[in-house]
Amino acid sequence: MEKELPGGKATVSIPRGLPANTRRVVAVDARVLTQTGKGVPRFLYETLRRLALRPEFKLILFSNRPLHMDNVLPIETVVDTAWRRVPGSIWMLARLNQLAKGAGADTLWGPSHVLPTKSRGLRTIVTVHDLVHRLMPETMDRWNRFVSRRLVDGSIRRADRIVAVSNTTGDDMVALLGIARSRIDVVRLGVRFVKTPVPASATTPDGYLFVLGSIEPRKNISGLLDCFASLQRSLPGLSLRLTGAHSWSQSATLRQIRNNDACTILGFLTDADVTAQMAGARAFVIPSHYEGFGLPIVEAVGLAPVIAADIPIFRELAEAIDGIHFVDFGNPDAAAASIATFLASDPAPANFRTGAADELNWDTVADRYAVILDDRD
Repeated sequence: MEKELPGGKATVSIPRGLPANTRRVVAVDARVLTQTGKGVPRFLYETLRRLALRPEFKLILFSNRPLHMDNVLPIETVVDTAWRRVPGSIWMLARLNQLAKGAGADTLWGPSHVLPTKSRGLRTIVTVHDLVHRLMPETMDRWNRFVSRRLVDGSIRRADRIVAVSNTTGDDMVALLGIARSRIDVVRLGVRFVKTPVPASATTPDGYLFVLGSIEPRKNISGLLDCFASLQRSLPGLSLRLTGAHSWSQSATLRQIRNNDACTILGFLTDADVTAQMAGARAFVIPSHYEGFGLPIVEAVGLAPVIAADIPIFRELAEAIDGIHFVDFGNPDAAAASIATFLASDPAPANFRTGAADELNWDTVADRYAVILDDRD
């Protein structure tokens, strides 16, 4: 259900503390739900879907554009259509706090890095997925780099509660922003698939490797392609299947893909399609330079062996997931030799270590957020 609130100045005053028997009203910056197919929209959709069933909350979603049809939820949704042509970050700064207070909210949740600069009368929570604007700003387009540099750090410092999606991201906030570790809650992400796949068929003698993720600088698809070209010398019947949106400044990478007959861009895949591709692959490959979490690795559990870049967040995930093979994609020939040896061992699919399945699922994620959102202190 959607409605538009009037644009007049809000006059409702909301106290920070609530009596124990009062239903908490949570305003959610839902702009990421106008998108589909990426990690943050998936996280927010799965978490909200479960929180909506809890009687202790009234959730209200706010956006300046309609939500994507795949992300529509049975939650009150306010689409501020008068501002639909304005960049979302500007709308958030100018309107979100006013709309939230006008709707009677006592809590404001920014699930994707940012909060309004003024949130008086509202308890604020921000979820931080990565610090790419600090660690790899050169991999961002100009607008996102500009917005992130001006909004993300301040939002983190102002928030009443900070949630990181990994210990690695939490540690980065401590090191780069000087945030006290005691202020950071770590809630890692969950699995989205029911593992009942019909594996996709291989069309080449040595099978295929599967890559899930947008084709953008941070994902290091170019480095993977260099490695794959070397790998083809020992496994000429191996192919590479990629899926994900094409991002800015990737024309050279797209040419690399098109110039290699063993590489295929699959385009948009449904969840069932992704599961089938994972299950049919010799291995799932994630060559990223940097990630805040690495949700596709969790989604590969039980479906495929995992070949991953040797970066801190993937080492963190290896504490929960067995069967991740690490390579250095900065050295294509050495990476290719390592992958060939790994594939020759006929590796089993990655699997959760003891207790990890209880943590890395969306029910647990929602339970953790329920505690954070309902904090009465």
